[in-house]
Amino acid sequence: MELSGAIFDLDGTLLDSMSCWDSIASDYLRSRGIEAEPGLDHRINAMSLPQAARYLHEHYLPEVSPEHIQNDTNAHITRAYRDTLEFKPGARALLDELKQCNVPLCLVTATDLPHVEALFTRLNAHHYFKELFTCTEFGSHKDEPAIFEAALAALGSQRETTPVFEDALYALRTAHAAGFPTVAVYDTANDEDWDEVLSIVNATIKAPDYLTVLSRL
Repeated sequence: MELSGAIFDLDGTLLDSMSCWDSIASDYLRSRGIEAEPGLDHRINAMSLPQAARYLHEHYLPEVSPEHIQNDTNAHITRAYRDTLEFKPGARALLDELKQCNVPLCLVTATDLPHVEALFTRLNAHHYFKELFTCTEFGSHKDEPAIFEAALAALGSQRETTPVFEDALYALRTAHAAGFPTVAVYDTANDEDWDEVLSIVNATIKAPDYLTVLSRL
């Protein structure tokens, strides 16, 4: 496939960051003396920060405002994106190759824009992407196709040659249903979903082997 564009997720796809998110909800509740229900972190990982904060407020902490919960969790996340998180091995090589081939890229992420901006400034990564779409700023999550459609319009590329690179099953389902080619990036966070992931994607990536995906699409 000769790509006319590409849409990338960030966390778990390009960025080795899922450990930062994997237990954030249960850790936060534990700090307040509350034991989380089984599977809570997996459920929270499919939400934006405002959605997650509202969920914790409604189900666990009615006395704490969603805004306060979001601020508390944001402080932890901010430090990680600003100071420590890195691209997965091989991810930058793929971005460099696509940039050299003049393939326009968009980022579509559930991570809030200030975190992305801080990370990309430290990693010198702004130049790879024509536009950044965050679920919070856009007002829609990746369980609906609208944000992928907006990225496609921004790229000005053709749907059938604009793959969506993702690690999350729910987002891959959305992109696949909307007619995009899909590339799944393996992460420990999607291990339990991997068999279903394989049934709906055009290709897969396991770090550090990113570059070979271009010959497998």
